[in-house]
Amino acid sequence: MPTLTTVSSARAPWRAAALTVLLLTLLALGAALTASRAAAHGSARSADRDRDGLSDRHERGRFHTDPRRWDTDRDGLSDGYEVRVSKTNPRRADTDRDGLSDGDELKKYKTNPRRADTDRDGLSDGAEVRAGTDPLNPASPGSGTPGGGGTPPGGGTPPGGGTPPTGGGTPPTGGGTPPTGGGTPPADGTAPQTTLITGTTGAQAATTATFTFSADEPATFACRLDGGAYAPCTSPKTYTGLGDGPHTFDVRATDTAGNTDATPASASWSVDATAPVTSITAGPSGTTTAVSAQIEFTSDEAGSTFQCRLDAGAWAACTSPATLTNLAFGSHTFEVRASDAVGNIDATPAQATWTIEQLVPDTTITSGPSGIVQEFSATFTFTSPDPGVTYECRLNGDTWQACTSPVFYPDILPGDQLFEVRAKTLGGGVVDPTPATRTWTVEDPGGGIS
Repeated sequence: MPTLTTVSSARAPWRAAALTVLLLTLLALGAALTASRAAAHGSARSADRDRDGLSDRHERGRFHTDPRRWDTDRDGLSDGYEVRVSKTNPRRADTDRDGLSDGDELKKYKTNPRRADTDRDGLSDGAEVRAGTDPLNPASPGSGTPGGGGTPPGGGTPPGGGTPPTGGGTPPTGGGTPPTGGGTPPADGTAPQTTLITGTTGAQAATTATFTFSADEPATFACRLDGGAYAPCTSPKTYTGLGDGPHTFDVRATDTAGNTDATPASASWSVDATAPVTSITAGPSGTTTAVSAQIEFTSDEAGSTFQCRLDAGAWAACTSPATLTNLAFGSHTFEVRASDAVGNIDATPAQATWTIEQLVPDTTITSGPSGIVQEFSATFTFTSPDPGVTYECRLNGDTWQACTSPVFYPDILPGDQLFEVRAKTLGGGVVDPTPATRTWTVEDPGGGIS
């Protein structure tokens, strides 16, 4: 028994040493494994395959951008630059929805991509660019350059500081932390969209037409009329000397990468520069005793409206038939002109001319000698209610002779005298059956006619 106890005590130190070595080895292996995992985890967190300045992990989990695309929304700005510098949405090409991409606002127009109306004048930046005004100046009518070419007015530094990127290289080192790395953005394969701003539609009388247009990115334009060949053009585009009939205008944009809009902007209209022709189809003419009249008329263009006037009075709207009442005796002229749907007016109105006279004319002497006179000549004036009559006169029963008022008789012999006058209708068929008369006596004071 004493021998066994001695042997067991001798082996105890060796076993303790072995356990210590084993424990240290396990600790070392654990530390190495932990370091390996940490290194792997750190590498995964810092991976940036598209070199846009954002890690793949953050692009997927935080910003929801494409970790394989340098510029997810293809607005010309890297995802990292939009997140850290311009503070714009890397998933929306037009953060403030003003019609201009974030890249164009920073690099070309110098406007604020986070504010739809940079100069706060009530018009969006995109609308001002398309209209040709300065989106940086609230009092700038027409001072800008519309989309489609040229350098717009304005200047300044984009929000966040620094200078916006000019392509696919490394963004600037302004405010915030710039993206790491560079790379080339994908080639532009998207065609521009062409928009007609103002133009002509429907029917018109004008033989000219003017159109203004723009594109949603810098571009040149080509225009054509009525399906002809496209030719380079700029906004505004004006056509003159257009003929009557339908017309079509097309315009298409081509961007700086050579992409051409496959769906050109278009406008259709028609030209009617020919005035309608007016015709009177029924109405009075010649001589009549009627003091009313009904006149019918028409135009060679359907849908025309009409204006009428009587005896050179004011033009007034009218319809066929036109009825005239309580007309005075004498000559009358009725005129009517047509106007078509686009405002062309007949320059040569249709006319009807006629004369109204009494059925039986009447005659009245208004002045002349009477009683006993010592004058050897006489002058008479006379009239009729019917202004459209002629007159016949005679002295002392002589033959009736045509006359007008006043009538003068010289060298009258002394004695009793008789003057008669009667009115006749213009047609000559009706005369006053009771002529007007005047009697008087010429007295010779001695010496006779001198």
